[in-house]
Order: sequence, then structure tokens, then C-alpha cells
Amino acid sequence: MTASESTLEALFGQVLKSKMGEPLPFYGPVEERAGLPCAEDAARFSPLDLERMKNDLIEYAEERGIILVEGPSGELTPYRHARPWRVSRDMAVVGLELRIGGFLGPEYRFVYDGGELRYSETGYEMAPARDFITFIDGKGGSRLERILWDNGVFEWRRHYWEAVLDGTQWSLLVLFDNGYAYVSGGSNGFPESFDSVVAQLSRLVVGEFLCPGTSA
Repeated sequence: MTASESTLEALFGQVLKSKMGEPLPFYGPVEERAGLPCAEDAARFSPLDLERMKNDLIEYAEERGIILVEGPSGELTPYRHARPWRVSRDMAVVGLELRIGGFLGPEYRFVYDGGELRYSETGYEMAPARDFITFIDGKGGSRLERILWDNGVFEWRRHYWEAVLDGTQWSLLVLFDNGYAYVSGGSNGFPESFDSVVAQLSRLVVGEFLCPGTSA
């Protein structure tokens, strides 16, 4: 970590005072004293230092049971880390991101924002990128949740790791409407139902199997 322990402790204290599931700017207007840190403090740091501080805060918070999700404008939204026994079927899924990628290879992403499920595929070298979207409000949303529950996703461990050079890295983030988040991920290690989830998400988006899953 590059930020001092006292700095991270102070920033984390601001996170705990905020409402779970609501975005918090990393720094904002001085007069509002909003954000992490406020603009008055942020002026003392270079953009690179601020980015490192943000990454340190994300790591610091996760070690203490808070998942900070970074938004497109740099805002951080806090969620409480949901352990397997904390997740129940009355918790509605409002967001999901599953990322799969090999070392220097293509990256595959499924992203659900509460209204649409997007599959994107970023190639490498001259390989073309692909992007598919399907709207899954109502019945579609319940189908997504059924995929997660039927495959025991909320019993997946936090980390899966195999001692293999290069290979495939992946991460899963599921956001709930009550301010909790479920996270899992790995490097060359996968839960038993991983390929099944990837296949079913692929078919939900475009009706065919797209992502290679553990063979990425």
C-alpha cells in the first residue's frame, strides 16, 4: 500500500458513515466537504497518487468486509460483503459483472445493470471485438437469478487458485438491492459449476454458447 494507515483509516471512516449501495465521489467540491477525499485535500496529490490511494482504499475496505465498486466517473459505491449464509432468495439481484480473461489474451464480460444483460468480447492483436445486449426486465431478471441459484453460485468460495503459469483469471461481482455484494474469483482455478453458468448466461444473451469459460 502507498497510502498511510492513518489516511486509509480516515477515508474508511467516511465510507462507513455513508449509505450502502449509494455512490460516493472520491473527491468533490470543497464547500460541500464531500467525497474521498474532498477537493481541498485532493489538490495536494497528483492524479497518479489519487489513483493509488483509491486502489489502496478498495483493498483496505475489502479486508474489513466492505466492497467498494468503482463507477464510470470514478465514484465508489460501498456494499457489505455477503457471506454464503447471508444471501437469501428474497434479495433481488440489481447488478452483476463476470469477467474472464487469459494473460495477454481476449477478455469476456457479462454485465447486468438491473435492466439489460450485456455480453462483450474484447479481442487481442487484430481479433475483432463483439458486443451483444438483451433486455431482461421482469421474467428475464428472474431467469438470471435462477441461473445463479440453480448453479450454487452463492456457495462459491472467495478465491480459487491453481499454480499454473499464465492461464485464465476471472472475477464475479453480484450486487443486491439491500446493500450487500457477493464476490468470487480465481486464477486457473474454478468452481465445479463455472462452465455451466457461463454457458447459460451466453444463451440468455443471444441464444447460443459464446464464451469459452475455463478454456479462455
